[in-house]
Amino acid sequence: MKFKFLKPGAFAALAMAALTACEDSTFIEGNALERVSYLYLNYSNPDTTGDVNSLYGNNPTIALNEDMTSKDVIIDFSKTFAGKVSSSNTTEININNVRFFDDYGSYKIQSVSVDEMRGDKWVPQSQRQNPVTYKDLKELDVAIVIDNSNYLDKQFNNLKSNAESFVRTIGRKFPAAKFTVAFTSGDVSNISAIPLGSADEAVNAIKSKEKDQYSYMFTACDKAMTELNTGKSSSKVLVYFGAEDYSSIEDNSGIRTNVLDSLTKGNYRNISVFAIGYSDDGLLASETLSSFCHTGRGFAIFPGSGDKLSEFFDYFSNSVATAYTITYTHEATKFDNEQPIRFKFVLTQQL
Repeated sequence: MKFKFLKPGAFAALAMAALTACEDSTFIEGNALERVSYLYLNYSNPDTTGDVNSLYGNNPTIALNEDMTSKDVIIDFSKTFAGKVSSSNTTEININNVRFFDDYGSYKIQSVSVDEMRGDKWVPQSQRQNPVTYKDLKELDVAIVIDNSNYLDKQFNNLKSNAESFVRTIGRKFPAAKFTVAFTSGDVSNISAIPLGSADEAVNAIKSKEKDQYSYMFTACDKAMTELNTGKSSSKVLVYFGAEDYSSIEDNSGIRTNVLDSLTKGNYRNISVFAIGYSDDGLLASETLSSFCHTGRGFAIFPGSGDKLSEFFDYFSNSVATAYTITYTHEATKFDNEQPIRFKFVLTQQL
């Protein structure tokens, strides 16, 4: 089968249909759109030496103007978000924790430029005088959650093989990536995720696991998400391999509701969720997995038995939310009051 990939041009009009359809693929073909997003800062640089005649400041600081900044600009404030003096007459704005994503996917930078407010007008800044640069950090933390229940008795070996191939593919493209693995079946009170580690450690964990009886899908995802949040990368991804089957215990205990709610707030909002759905009997409704992935700003696919997934693996490895470091070099002009600065990002969907 030929996978069709979800693109924002199509998704904007057909989002709900895509997320609830029961066809083999939940992707809709369309044209990836270029978009423009803005990051607004308030910049100040007072002179703390007490020299009232000084033309330069020595204490550059920045603050995010959240109301003006585009909603798809995501900043991890646990990393560097600051100004610094770089020489006697220059300062730098350093933000090494920026990503771009929303309900329609992740985006990569095509170009970036800067405007500064002078009086009541935005003035474009020269790349030669006040250069702005961006760098892909190529960091990634990945959680693999695998359905090892008896529900997938026929598909289990195929599922494990696919998961191993996926880990190796991502490991090759992101050598610094860290992986954690969790399994859905076993004693519900003892389900856990292995510590974030290398691709080889993840593959060994997958290889050694056997089937068990019931699937506690959301319990395993909860453990995996908790482990993801111990990682240092700003780009965090959860990929589920399995059926839509999960224990009614998880409805009664509230863990399913808690997982879905967590993905919409706090640090868990940094996690994007993807799924590959399997079934032993060939019948697999897409509602649960599609809704789960939509909440986590990702998507699900539903390949038939024997379909090759290499195309999805390649697509996925290029579509995860890349983190960037942004550096803007600025003349160390003294600003006692806040000076508005805006970064203009030209973006495309990551494909």
